Amino acid sequence: MRTTRIRQKVKKYLMTHGEVATTKIYDHINETMTWGVTMQQLGNVLSKDKDIEQISEVRKGGAVSGGYTVMTWDLTPQYRKMNAEFEKADLKETILAWLEQAGPGEYVAKDIRKGLGGHHAFSSNVFKRVADDGPDWLDIKRHGSRKTLIYCVSPRS
Repeated sequence: MRTTRIRQKVKKYLMTHGEVATTKIYDHINETMTWGVTMQQLGNVLSKDKDIEQISEVRKGGAVSGGYTVMTWDLTPQYRKMNAEFEKADLKETILAWLEQAGPGEYVAKDIRKGLGGHHAFSSNVFKRVADDGPDWLDIKRHGSRKTLIYCVSPRS
């Protein structure tokens, strides 16, 4: 998906700020990301993401451009509820519990995200902390030029 980073950034912003107008989201994305986003890309992300919903329309008036309408957006209640369960402090323990339940095998971060619901925007720092402070039954291998972490769950005796 080409807009994954944009989607994650928008969801994180909406999670902390609540209901926000499209122009505020646009400004935030373009101030915090290197390449930014066009208004058309942002509109597509906001309207097509199932976790984001349009709340209302705000009528704006400009001296030069006349009047125009700006949409306000927020996260769906279901998305907020699902993400409220995963606080940063508990995230490491949640990942370790999932790995233990998944059983012996090799897993990458993508597998873990899918196993926990597939819609959580975990930072890579969380996975590094799991790798650094993992229990005895968890081994970490690095693979490829990007040094992808592979979580190897050993069989229990």
